[in-house]
Amino acid sequence: MEELPTNIRTDIYKDFLFADFLYMFQIHFSMQKDESIALGNDKDNNLYAWADAQYSDFMIRILQLLEPRYFDPKDFIFEEGDEVNE
Repeated sequence: MEELPTNIRTDIYKDFLFADFLYMFQIHFSMQKDESIALGNDKDNNLYAWADAQYSDFMIRILQLLEPRYFDPKDFIFEEGDEVNE
């Protein structure tokens, strides 16, 4: 994956591998730009987006650390009284 160009790797992460996750938790990944950087009062201009190199690099590093898990529909993820370390 590291051999791919940055823009292609970014598209794979945001539009394919983690598209559902990013959509569900998009409010948590919206970062406000510093007022000295932001231009105008447009909401989109005041937020970092995937087009920003630093934001894109940051998000890819976060997504690479996510560990996918699979549970059968009838399985309990946690039992009552279990200690949860996450």
